[in-house]
Amino acid sequence: MKPSTLILFFCMLPFCKAAIALQQDQKAAVPPALSQKEVLKEIQSLYKTEYARASKRSKAAIDAKRSLSRALLDAGYETRDDPATSYTLLEESRRLATESALPLKRSAF
Repeated sequence: MKPSTLILFFCMLPFCKAAIALQQDQKAAVPPALSQKEVLKEIQSLYKTEYARASKRSKAAIDAKRSLSRALLDAGYETRDDPATSYTLLEESRRLATESALPLKRSAF
């Protein structure tokens, strides 16, 4: 290794540590479960008709789950002033998207 490469490496090292520290500081803690439950009740009351459509067992219900998941995802990204609400919206969106995923079909080998 060339001496100039080593010097460059040691000069850049403090900047890398600072960048890593900034990324770690931006993460917020997970909200308490009690506040998540309260927010989830509010979300379910606001999207009552969408949840009703998504709770049935049909192709239309799967599509309703997908659209509800998308709506919750958008609302979660738009909500920046309340971390508990944003987290719960995104978590519920993830749950609904997972439930509405297409099932894997078995293939004969």
